[in-house]
Amino acid sequence: METVPISRARTPIVRCTLRHGDAHGKVEITFNNPLGIHNSHLLRAYFHSSRAVHMLGWLIKMWVKVRALAETGSGCLSKYVWMLLLVFWAQTRSPPLLPNL
Repeated sequence: METVPISRARTPIVRCTLRHGDAHGKVEITFNNPLGIHNSHLLRAYFHSSRAVHMLGWLIKMWVKVRALAETGSGCLSKYVWMLLLVFWAQTRSPPLLPNL
């Protein structure tokens, strides 16, 4: 596991890269942000309520990653904000694709 502290962030963040054989993943751990876990639970609830929106969210995350549009250090929006935009879009369709929770 490789860990890197992100010193330029407003709240303390540690970025970890996990590797197991050919598989790997990245995780960011935030400290001193109690709302973070509630925000994550809210997004999970939204995406569990619609498989189509869940898949669209996954597609947007991959597109954002490939296009390097989630580099917050460069002034881009975070992946979390991209997902909030998707939730807003899905709630404002007629009929809505997601409920208001």
